[in-house]
Amino acid sequence: MWLKWTPLLPLLAAQAIYVKSTTLKLPGARGDTSGVIAGDAPALRLLVIGDSVAAGAGIATFADALVGQIASSLHERTQRSIHWQVIGKIGVTLETTYTELLPLVANSPLDVIVISQGVNDTTHLHLQKRYEQNLIRLIDALQVRTHHPLIILPAVPRLEQFPALPYPLRTFLGERVRVLDSAAERLTLSNVQHVPFPEIPVTPEYFCEDGFHPGIKACAMWGGMLADAIVQRLADDLRNE
Repeated sequence: MWLKWTPLLPLLAAQAIYVKSTTLKLPGARGDTSGVIAGDAPALRLLVIGDSVAAGAGIATFADALVGQIASSLHERTQRSIHWQVIGKIGVTLETTYTELLPLVANSPLDVIVISQGVNDTTHLHLQKRYEQNLIRLIDALQVRTHHPLIILPAVPRLEQFPALPYPLRTFLGERVRVLDSAAERLTLSNVQHVPFPEIPVTPEYFCEDGFHPGIKACAMWGGMLADAIVQRLADDLRNE
């Protein structure tokens, strides 16, 4: 892959510097980082951990960010109480999630963990092997720490669709996303499921004002799709017990 991009490396570097210097720096969501949606059925304990999507960059409240959309969708589909928590930080890679965010995860049982990662590993040009090793290390540590819950790996967002990225940088990063995400898709670890990225319309109302982070509408689509995958997987696991 790298060889065909070699002649364009100076242009790609210049575009990357320009995007980094001109793109709006949006804060994360405000408010409580945990909560409960009361329901009639037994509680489902949910954690979303990872990068700026987990942190709700560009979205005012966690209720409208990805964690809130997953939690509300799970409640609608199951009528269960949802105990949700988010541990997110803008800019983290898998390595810094392991060193900085993992210690914030309580040593107590969870039912579902959603790991939001990949964009920063892509922009840092991390190789697939490094990404895969760091992903497995994080998953193993989370499994032990939280009593082996279901772990959901959302596909890395398709950077080639992001309005903030110019051509050919967006195409280059889109190819890198697919390389890294294929490692996550191939994982055969127990209690781990990869979920494809939804077909989000490439229009301004689906993105935050920086043209880089998914907006409320995109998070609603994404959260619903992830909730569907969680409900189906939990039902399958119960049937197989």
